[in-house]
Amino acid sequence: MQDLIELNHLSYHYPGSPNHLALNNVSLTIQAGEWISIVGPNGSGKSTLAKTINGLVRPQEGTIKVNGQILTDDTLPTIRQMIGMVFQNPDNQFVGSTVEADIAFGLENLGMPTDQMHERVTSLLQAIDLWPLRHRTPAQLSGGQKQRTAVASAIASRPQVLILDEATSMLDPASRDMILSLVRQVSESQSLTVIAITHNMEEVLLSDRVVLMREGAITTIATPRRLFDNPQLIEEHDLTLPVLEQLRHALAKQSIHIEEPLINTESLKNALWTYNSTM
Repeated sequence: MQDLIELNHLSYHYPGSPNHLALNNVSLTIQAGEWISIVGPNGSGKSTLAKTINGLVRPQEGTIKVNGQILTDDTLPTIRQMIGMVFQNPDNQFVGSTVEADIAFGLENLGMPTDQMHERVTSLLQAIDLWPLRHRTPAQLSGGQKQRTAVASAIASRPQVLILDEATSMLDPASRDMILSLVRQVSESQSLTVIAITHNMEEVLLSDRVVLMREGAITTIATPRRLFDNPQLIEEHDLTLPVLEQLRHALAKQSIHIEEPLINTESLKNALWTYNSTM
């Protein structure tokens, strides 16, 4: 895989806080098609780091390169076309008068032919179970329905990068699973690069690598397996192991060793069956 995003020695302080670095000499390379989770306590710099990639935050020091282009005032419009971003609050993202119009908005700006646009919007509406609500206005939608619309709008134009900034934190489990399943499907079929800022450690299991941050700096980059094998490190960053991972560590204390992280109850059943079959 090729390097798609290169962040080199980024440092940034917010206006009025020159002595507090929101980003402190941060460097990170992300490959095309990777799923990266960024985790850490509140105020650790996760969202600030994500916002540097599409120029919403412009660091005082360091360089940002996306698909071979250094981010400058001249390249910013081109780079932003490569990136879709979904924030925590869906009310700040709805730009269309209806669900259908919101998803179609970006495609209209790209000048997509009407037939092709209708086909893509219809496919996305069906994938996120909003086809019956396609003519509803934002005021007629629940928070979860708005957020599903925001995700569909972000991926409708088929960006190279999708940034999810706590995008699932306000969703019920069913809506969260639906969105993550859609993003995973798009990621695998279109080599979409996903950068997910999250406090939900279960979601971390979907990622190829995890970036752990504290006080504006990256402290660890690891696979989910390596990270979850170090519960002390997770605790030091005010995070909590997923319940099934807590169970895996408890089983290890009883000499029942399960090597791979447990994604769901089905993986737990399979692991225990494998363990019992070897006894």
